[in-house]
Order: sequence, then structure tokens, then C-alpha cells
Amino acid sequence: MLILFTGSSLRAQELPRGPNQGTLKKAGDYYIEMLGCMDHMEIYVYDRDQQSMSNVDLSGDVKFMTGKKEITVLLTPYGREGFTAKLPPGVFDYSIIGIRAKNKRVEAQFGNECVKGK
Repeated sequence: MLILFTGSSLRAQELPRGPNQGTLKKAGDYYIEMLGCMDHMEIYVYDRDQQSMSNVDLSGDVKFMTGKKEITVLLTPYGREGFTAKLPPGVFDYSIIGIRAKNKRVEAQFGNECVKGK
């Protein structure tokens, strides 16, 4: 019984993964998936049924936060369904991805998965 409880507890702490194996977060009526640690991050947006959305009618930005300092980077369309954002120099604590869809802005906060323990 203890083994079953421990295994369930560990799975509950894992972050949900999206179709591209990135971290998936709910943001209003949408889901935002983020992945990448090199010099750019990739961002994908899904509808409430977790179906990919075209980036044609979407826009957004990423706010990279370090302490009280904020660096904002606009999202660049990537293919038909994704976006990219250039990572800032140095280490950031977390990021806030904001997407504008149908004249409404939604946001999701992501830890810095590029740094162990975040």
C-alpha cells in the first residue's frame, strides 16, 4: 500500500507534458506549451480541447523575470502553429508567457527548466 501511495504522490508532482513534450499549463480557455533551453524557447497554443491553434490570429510576448528585473521579448511565429522567443543573456528565475487571442490576453507562468531545481 505504501509503494502505491508513494508512486502516485510522485506522479502528482510531475508537470503535465504537451504534444511536443514541453511543459503544459492552462491559461484561461487555452493551454500553453513551452519547451527549449538553448538560445530560444518554443511556444505552442492549444484550445480548450487541447487541439493545436494556428498562430495566424495570435500574438504575444514572454516576460523573463529575475528578482525585480523584467525583460520582455515579443513572440515570433514559427511554422503554422508555434512561436519562438529568444532567451535573454544570463539566468532568469521564471517566465510569464502572454498570448492575445480574440482580443483577450491570457498568461501562464513557467519556471526556468534550464536551471536544475527550478
